[in-house]
Amino acid sequence: MPHRRVRRKASHISLGVDIVEWKKAKIFYETHRVRLGSFLTVPERRFVENERRPYEGLAMIFAAKEAVFKALGASWMGVDGFRRIKVRPVSPKIFSYHPSRGQKLRITFKKSDRHVLACCGPLSVMTL
Repeated sequence: MPHRRVRRKASHISLGVDIVEWKKAKIFYETHRVRLGSFLTVPERRFVENERRPYEGLAMIFAAKEAVFKALGASWMGVDGFRRIKVRPVSPKIFSYHPSRGQKLRITFKKSDRHVLACCGPLSVMTL
């Protein structure tokens, strides 16, 4: 049998970055706080609820999920896709994302007085 070369598409993960304004997160939190469980996982919701300012925790979760979405280079997934991106708070400034297949990602944050910035990438390159 002749030897056939198999080409596999390399898994490509870029850096993903997103920014969320505290003010908008606060309005969203105040409007939708009773429905957080419908689009956040239990650990994500606990993180939000345990924050001194819950809207800041929500802003971090939103920014993290969007940064993961961008790092994966995914096409628009809708609300269900947003739910499927499950980020795990590891510490107050670091989250992780563990897909069912593929490389684990780390999300780090920078905060200002008006915004939170989330940066997502492979564990090997994330040292913010």
